[in-house]
Amino acid sequence: MRLSKIVSVVLVGLPIAAFSLTLEEGVQSILSSNPTFKESVETYRGVLKEYNIAENGYFPTLDLVGSYGYEKVKTSTGIDNDGLMDETSLVLNQNLFNGFATENTIHQQKSRLDAAAFGVAERADRTILSFVNAYIMLLKHKDLLVLAQENVKTHEAIYKQIKERSDAGFGRLSETQQAGSRYTLAQSNLIAQENNYRDAISTFEKLYGKRVEADELAKPIFNATVPANFDLIKEKSFTCNPSIKVQQSNIRLADALHEGSKAAFYPKVDLELAGTVEHDTDGIDGRDETYSALLKFRYNLYNKGADLLNKEKYAVLMLKEKETLANLQRGLMESVTFSWESYSSTQKRIALLKEHRDFSQQTLNSYQQEFAIGKRDLINMLDAEGEYYSARQALVEAEATFAYAQYRLLDNMGVLTEYFYDDFGKTYHVPVCSHKSTSF
Repeated sequence: MRLSKIVSVVLVGLPIAAFSLTLEEGVQSILSSNPTFKESVETYRGVLKEYNIAENGYFPTLDLVGSYGYEKVKTSTGIDNDGLMDETSLVLNQNLFNGFATENTIHQQKSRLDAAAFGVAERADRTILSFVNAYIMLLKHKDLLVLAQENVKTHEAIYKQIKERSDAGFGRLSETQQAGSRYTLAQSNLIAQENNYRDAISTFEKLYGKRVEADELAKPIFNATVPANFDLIKEKSFTCNPSIKVQQSNIRLADALHEGSKAAFYPKVDLELAGTVEHDTDGIDGRDETYSALLKFRYNLYNKGADLLNKEKYAVLMLKEKETLANLQRGLMESVTFSWESYSSTQKRIALLKEHRDFSQQTLNSYQQEFAIGKRDLINMLDAEGEYYSARQALVEAEATFAYAQYRLLDNMGVLTEYFYDDFGKTYHVPVCSHKSTSF
């Protein structure tokens, strides 16, 4: 048997897989089951109730007050009266002015609601991006595992053929040793890649909630519109990224808290309408009815300096939140730059790596033919085999890096969740940017 025929192409027999899971299906599944994401959804719902409570602050309160018991009355005439009494009152209180406290409370809760809504989007993006990475890494490590298996089979075939030649007295001992060295190294690399593949399965299982083999995954198809240059990417990221939106909402909350603290420096005016029915009160037998319509005025003159300190506290909080936003913007700038460089450079590298793979395969084929007729040393052919294997490895790595970079750019721009879930913004009543164009 000619050695060139043995090592020319090694095909690993794998069954044709019926893909049972797409990336889109996986994302839908984790959004409906991931506990971390669901926690953020429940937080949003709780804040929504608090916002509804704040909106009701303009409505009056209505209280029914009743009392019943023993009463003893001492009068200036020296005649004491005692006995059982009861009293029932219906009191309606409508605030007319409270230093704009109600208005600012609504602004506070609206800012908290916006932060919670964008927080859901932020958590969704983090969850989805982690899942996308795990999905791509599982496919990548499966491809690398297949390459490692092919590499072992190739070097095994070479080693057996060289050993047969050496045992028959037609080959050199050094060639057998060299082929054996490459064969054992290929086996070692296969073991390492098997471990990497198992780790990728475990990571995927943690995020997805169930164990899935790579053969069950369909290769993702990316069809979003990525802006053509870095400036557009950066502009959209700073406009739409939910982490930025959360912090901008926190700044508005701090501003509303600061404005709300000023209410303590204004008087409070309430309208109180009350009706009271009394029986046997004040030691006098009989029924009495009292009706009143009162304007009640309350103005605090001294509160130990607490009101001023509270106002200053929220002014400091507002400055702190602005610094937090500045820090987030720096971090986002770094992330956008990294993602764009990874996306653009890897896209260029893939074309070159494909050429490198093709050239290395052609070189290997030529070396195999030359080795078969004695015009090429074994070490040259083994080196060519190693280069071809490395070229295919590098291409698999680059394609996985590029695939992830595309989704990471969507994450930076705040459109990753919307890419998989069109109605996400409507569900949580927040404006979202579209992945379908560079417009906002």
